[in-house]
Amino acid sequence: RVHGDSDTDTNDEEFVQDLSKIHSIGTFVHIQTLQDLGDRLRMIVTGHRRIKISHSLCAADVDKLSFDPTIEEDLPLSLLWNDSPSSKSEQFPVLMVNTTNVKHASFDHTDTEIKALTAEVIKTIRDIISLNPLYRDSLVYMMDPNVKVGDNPVYLSDLGAALTSADAVDQQAVLDELNIKIRLQLTL
Repeated sequence: RVHGDSDTDTNDEEFVQDLSKIHSIGTFVHIQTLQDLGDRLRMIVTGHRRIKISHSLCAADVDKLSFDPTIEEDLPLSLLWNDSPSSKSEQFPVLMVNTTNVKHASFDHTDTEIKALTAEVIKTIRDIISLNPLYRDSLVYMMDPNVKVGDNPVYLSDLGAALTSADAVDQQAVLDELNIKIRLQLTL
């Protein structure tokens, strides 16, 4: 997520070229659906794991990357790299980075405080869904059928933060936190 000067502003820049303009911790996602609505895009994504930027790639590293345009034939041609002799990094002035997976701090699954926080987050998610049926549709896209939500407070804290109407700063605080007890508290 690109952040503005006060971290509550929106930033309408099309390309990010400076690491200081983005948060160092984010989410690696899979784009489920992408719709072009004319002046904006609508995306439905599934988050897989938290990632942290380790360093930016130099132009020479970017030029070594390959892209197969046959994979996404529906993308506008302006978004596809071509075989022209110009540098890919000149063609797309996008900041490219290496990332590492973020590991949460270890915790005891039997800790009564974690169990209580987990139960409270589940109750809050149920309350949110009962107040607004549109959240139920969103939840279908966000839920991983292979994960028992009640048994995974790490997943639950991310899910709870995604469903809330909290501002971007509070949601980013959940992503940044490594301690699961604090993450669950921030989700509430």
